[in-house]
Amino acid sequence: MANGPARTRLQLFLTALVATSLWFGCGPAQACNVPVYRYALERWDPDVYTAYVFHKGALTGAAAACAENLEARTRDDKAPLNLVVQRVDLAGKPDEEALKAWQDAGSPETPWLLVRFPARANFEKPAWSAPLNQPNVEALVDSPARRETARRILKGDTAVWLFLESGTKAKDDELFKMLQGQCEQLTKDLKLPPPDENAPDEGPKPNPNLKVGFSCLRIAPNDPRETFLIAVLRALEAASPAGAKEAGKAEPKAGAQAPLAAPVFGQGRLLFLLTGENVKKDGIEDAGTFLTGACSCVVKEQNPGVDLLVSADWHNLLDNPVVVDKQLPPLSGFAPAPAEELKTIQAEAPAAAPVNAPPPPAPAAGNLMLSMVIFGGVGVVVIALATVILMLARKEKV
Repeated sequence: MANGPARTRLQLFLTALVATSLWFGCGPAQACNVPVYRYALERWDPDVYTAYVFHKGALTGAAAACAENLEARTRDDKAPLNLVVQRVDLAGKPDEEALKAWQDAGSPETPWLLVRFPARANFEKPAWSAPLNQPNVEALVDSPARRETARRILKGDTAVWLFLESGTKAKDDELFKMLQGQCEQLTKDLKLPPPDENAPDEGPKPNPNLKVGFSCLRIAPNDPRETFLIAVLRALEAASPAGAKEAGKAEPKAGAQAPLAAPVFGQGRLLFLLTGENVKKDGIEDAGTFLTGACSCVVKEQNPGVDLLVSADWHNLLDNPVVVDKQLPPLSGFAPAPAEELKTIQAEAPAAAPVNAPPPPAPAAGNLMLSMVIFGGVGVVVIALATVILMLARKEKV
């Protein structure tokens, strides 16, 4: 039998190894019966956009009021906005990155407002650029389509398909009718993952309130209330080689652009774009299958998509959470990053998968098998090391 000090060392060692094995072994199995769309809604906080307010010298009058209103909206706890505002005085010593963004926009007259995609989106071109005035501030922070999308998702929709018209009525009517029909069909046909009988007691449980449901929102290409959202969708289209190619095939009439369709889920995450002639049933079905499939519990950045700028209190307005797996306690001595550091944190994070990438296949039931293999391997290591420690303890006793 091991003496006191040796036994204490052994107990501490085994406790640490067992805890580690349980963490790695059971981790992948957690939430494996929760569909992707619901896991994203509860766990994938939206990435943050950056709004540059360019000016020369001190802001005064209406321009100062606009900047203050915009900054106040980012501090509104009742309707959180995934946006940080950075004032850039071009008469001083502006940040090099901000100065380049202003120059790339054509060095417009100040005061000027320029919005950049989240760092993880990995898009160099701005999401939007416009004069700094109150109508543009209002168009930036909120719009009817984004508000309705958030409302439907919080009420239980799997995803909301945004359909941006091309301006050619006959073509738009035909595609929107097809999109609506396909959403209705998928709502009837797709099923949520069955409960995981091997999930631990404290893990996520099936929620009878979860359902499959897809809906559509139609957006006119000249709607002044949707100026910012339309600019974002067109910017994403321009950054997508596939989208540009399909738009070329569509050959829209002069003054018209190709129609766009995009599913939005989670906390305002746009999965991918279907552009022009690529707005087809198979792409819509692929999105539905992925979003209703079992969550693989991989990190958000390993999934395709780009977060939209949405003003919504996602966490406090969400009813009946289903992802209830235990969280690790915070590390002592470390405080949450302040708001001004969000941009730096995101700049250092890995880039997200491109928005035009097809969704990954729905994870198979191999997650549980992988967990068992990991757990078994760690268990073998635990036994082997415990045997060595026991033998050393006996030698110490002798």
